[in-house]
Amino acid sequence: MRWLLFVLLFTGLASCQADKSDSVLKRNLRVVEFDIDQPSREVWLHEAFEMEFIPVIDQEKIPLFNVNKVRSFGENLAVLSRENIWIIDIEGTVINRIGKVGNGPGEYQKAIDFRVDMDKNSVEILDEQSQKIVEYDLKGNFKSEIRGEAFHLAKNFIKISEDIYAVYGGVFFSGIFDHRLIYFSKEKKKVINKFFPVRFDRTYTAFVERDNFWIEEGKVYFSFTFNDVIYELTPEGLVPDVTLNFGEHTFPPDILERDFQDVREFMEFCETTSFVYHITDHNQIDGVNFFAYEYKGQKSYGIYSADSDKGTSLLKPKNELYDKLYYFLKYPKGVNQKWVYFDIEPSRLLSEFDEVRKSLSQQEWRELKNANLGIFQLYEGLSSEDGNILVKSTLKNVF
Repeated sequence: MRWLLFVLLFTGLASCQADKSDSVLKRNLRVVEFDIDQPSREVWLHEAFEMEFIPVIDQEKIPLFNVNKVRSFGENLAVLSRENIWIIDIEGTVINRIGKVGNGPGEYQKAIDFRVDMDKNSVEILDEQSQKIVEYDLKGNFKSEIRGEAFHLAKNFIKISEDIYAVYGGVFFSGIFDHRLIYFSKEKKKVINKFFPVRFDRTYTAFVERDNFWIEEGKVYFSFTFNDVIYELTPEGLVPDVTLNFGEHTFPPDILERDFQDVREFMEFCETTSFVYHITDHNQIDGVNFFAYEYKGQKSYGIYSADSDKGTSLLKPKNELYDKLYYFLKYPKGVNQKWVYFDIEPSRLLSEFDEVRKSLSQQEWRELKNANLGIFQLYEGLSSEDGNILVKSTLKNVF
C-alpha cells in the first residue's frame, strides 16, 4: 500500500510540473503495475519478435547508412537517414528522396523528425536548424513551410489539430521557452501553451528520444523519459492517462533535484540503484503497449495489454551472448499498428558477432548458430561495406 501511495503522489507531482494553467485536464489515472522481481511472465527478447531482414538500397545501387527513424504509410516506408528523408518500398528499394538540403525556401538544413500525412499525401519535416516545418508531397515536391522560434532545437513534433502542433525540445528548450513541451498555433504563428518547466535536471537529462509522441486509435499520446506518466494530447491541453508503477523500484522524483555534473555521472548513478529508469520508446501494436527501460545498466522492455492493468510481461536478453547477437532489438526506429522496425548497421553486427566467436569454442559456436539460424545467415552474407538493413518485426508470444 505504501508504494501505491507513493506512485500516486509522484503522479500528482509529475502532472503539476506542467505550466500553471487549466491546460492539464483531470482524468482518473490508470495504474499499470510491474513486478520486475517476480514478473507474471518473462520472454527472451529475441524470441518475442518475428523478424524479416530488408537491405535498403537505391536505384543507383548506393546503400543508405545511419537510419534514424522509420515511418510506414500504405505499402511504403519513409526513412530518415543522414538528415535526409527517403521513400522506399517494402522490398527496400529507394523510390525517391523528399526535398533537398539547403538554405532556401522549400529546402531544409537538418531534418530531425518527420511525419507522413496520408490524408494530404504529404510529408512534413522538422528542421531544427532553420527553425521551420517544411511540407512536401510524396514525390518530393515542395508545398509549403512554417517558420518559428518554436522549432529551434526541437527534437520531435506531431500535429494534434489542423492548427496546433505539439513540439518537444526537452531540456534543449532551456533559455528559449524554459519548458519541455509547447503548443504552436499555425494560424497565430506563435506558441500558445507551455508544459513541464525545465528544472534542476537540465544539465544531466539532455536525452534525445526517438519519439515522444505516438498515436493509439486516433488519439495522440506523449511521454518523456524520467516521467512515469503517459498523457493524451488534446487541443485544449494535456490529459494524464496512464502511470507505470514499479512498486519499490519506481524512480523517486527527488533524485532529479540532485546536482550531477553531466549525463554520464547521472546514468552511472542510476545503474547503482534498485530503480527502473530511462523509460523511453512507448509504442503500441495490435493492442499491445510496450516501452524500453533500464534497470541496473541493462536495457529491457515492459509490455502490457492496452485494455488491462495486469498481465504484464518483461522482455530481456537471454544472456550476454544474445545481448550482442540481437543488440539492434534494443533500439526501435519506428512502429505502425502491426510492425516494429529496427535497424542493423553491418559493421556493428559483424563486430558483435566476431567478439562472440572469439569467446566460444568451435562446438559452442556451432550450437549457437543452430539455435539462431536466421541471424547467422544474415551475418555470414554481410560485408562492412554494405548499407544498413531494416528489420521488419512483429511481436509474438508475449502474453
